[in-house]
Amino acid sequence: MKKTTKATTSTNSSTDMTDKPCAYLLANLNNGAVYTGTTSSLVEQVWKHKNQLIEGFSKKYEIDILVWFEEHETIEAAYKRAKSVKESPFEIKQALVEQTNPKWRDLYSDLCAEQQIPALKIA
Repeated sequence: MKKTTKATTSTNSSTDMTDKPCAYLLANLNNGAVYTGTTSSLVEQVWKHKNQLIEGFSKKYEIDILVWFEEHETIEAAYKRAKSVKESPFEIKQALVEQTNPKWRDLYSDLCAEQQIPALKIA
């Protein structure tokens, strides 16, 4: 069973998002680029993107704003969802984000606060 995040509240405060498989979308609001990913450690993965520690598309286009994520029971389910989102046209991704995060806010700080994890300082 999947749970979609809300921009201001946690879907399940008792769930430790640091270990929950997730599909996620990052964005660069300046150039409109989006990145779709999968992880079992969302806070750590987003921190790596923010610090440009992951080579490839997200680093090249400075894509590091967490705008959407969805938790899943298994990493396989998260991967399947991420693949589906990745293959979708931008308009579908835009609608997906805007259902829960209409202002495209960076959800990273909210996620850290919900999990009582200090937002790690960007290097």
